[in-house]
Amino acid sequence: MHQGDVEGAIREYKKALADEPLHKEALLNLAAAYLTQQKIMEAEELCRKAITAHPDFVDAHFCLGIVLTQAKRIDEAQKEFEQVLKLDPKNERAKKNLEALQKLPATTQPTTTQSSGA
Repeated sequence: MHQGDVEGAIREYKKALADEPLHKEALLNLAAAYLTQQKIMEAEELCRKAITAHPDFVDAHFCLGIVLTQAKRIDEAQKEFEQVLKLDPKNERAKKNLEALQKLPATTQPTTTQSSGA
């Protein structure tokens, strides 16, 4: 995705959220757009807002796991991927990310599959 595309997408997601502040897909997609810009705090806030409003929203838990991984908050990221697996036991993306995090030495920067399905 080109930077201009991300900026346009951000504007559109913000418009959608102005009309419906808890729209789960808009919250998730805005979080993903912020993540591509390395706006970790903003992405985390949106993921948490989506989860608070929609506790069983698997993609929001997955996205939060990615955000926390990027923030190097590995223990928290693992908990989110575990939550994804509680909600969706066959979720291969969460399994792969959780396995990767569990194999990390404490000081290693993780690599994860960032597809949020959005």
